[in-house]
Amino acid sequence: MNILFSTVGRRGYIVDYFREQLPKGSVLIGTSDRNDCNSEFTSGFSHCDKSYIVPSIKNEREYIDKLLDICKNEKVNILLSFYDYDTYILSQYLDEFNGIGVQPVISSREVNTIAFDKIETFQFLTREGFYTPWTMTAEEINKKEIPSYPVIVKPRFGFGSNAISLAHNKEEVDFFLKYYDNEEMMVQEFIEGAEYSFDILNDFHGKAVTAVVKRKMKMRSGETDQGYAIKSVHYRDWALKLGNALKHIGPLDVDFFIKDNKPYILELNPRFGGGYPMTHLSGINFPKLLIDLAKGKLKPSDYLLYRDYDEGNAMVKDMVILKDNCEVDNQLL
Repeated sequence: MNILFSTVGRRGYIVDYFREQLPKGSVLIGTSDRNDCNSEFTSGFSHCDKSYIVPSIKNEREYIDKLLDICKNEKVNILLSFYDYDTYILSQYLDEFNGIGVQPVISSREVNTIAFDKIETFQFLTREGFYTPWTMTAEEINKKEIPSYPVIVKPRFGFGSNAISLAHNKEEVDFFLKYYDNEEMMVQEFIEGAEYSFDILNDFHGKAVTAVVKRKMKMRSGETDQGYAIKSVHYRDWALKLGNALKHIGPLDVDFFIKDNKPYILELNPRFGGGYPMTHLSGINFPKLLIDLAKGKLKPSDYLLYRDYDEGNAMVKDMVILKDNCEVDNQLL
């Protein structure tokens, strides 16, 4: 089985997780696009059997044609991506990849729009009965009173914690909106407290297979740097409910806070998240499950077998420190 990891970036460890599940002779391929000035030095390349530097994602048609050529020439079976904007672009061309025999582990255009557009995220979560911070567009705050302060001012279309500011009053909100006038901005309720996340795996029909609840201990550059898995049937069931409502394909990384003992969801990322190793250490192996799904070896009747996991193994990225029996936060139990 050959797998293409589009925009592999620094996620070489996930390539390794897949390699552990594949027979000898499988080829793992990574790409990096020309929009990145350090493409040749992409760290994930060292974990791949083959690597390609492709045209910039911004040159959409040229970029997609190159990926299709790679898939044909390398006899690729599965396509994944680790970058939000890439999944958003790829979601428009799923039929073209399916047409050459590739199974894209990429969610639909509708799902990617819900995830990429934070107003769409808010509307979807509200419509489906999930808890989420109140969210207003820049236009709305000129017509309505902001319910409470402080608030977060951030791009409507964004990722990686870029251009995010904390405002304590209307004057500060106006300042940040003007400062980032080249961005389409929005205002969101600020929720203070411990950060958590879900890793949710869906099958290729959008049905939830399993989910893991995780406690974040430290963030860096908008990505989880330290954390551990937590056993909580209640919150795991919220995650499964979300997976079945969204109907994404493959992995979904979800950020949330706890407020009044309820999970307030902030972000939906239809890809492997930077904190996935926490899930892997807990005993839930997404790469194996995806490969089994692709081979038709995993049926819906089997999904219940993959919903129990271990807790307390801490992930500390870059230092490769795994600490057993980490003190578990009882807030979710």
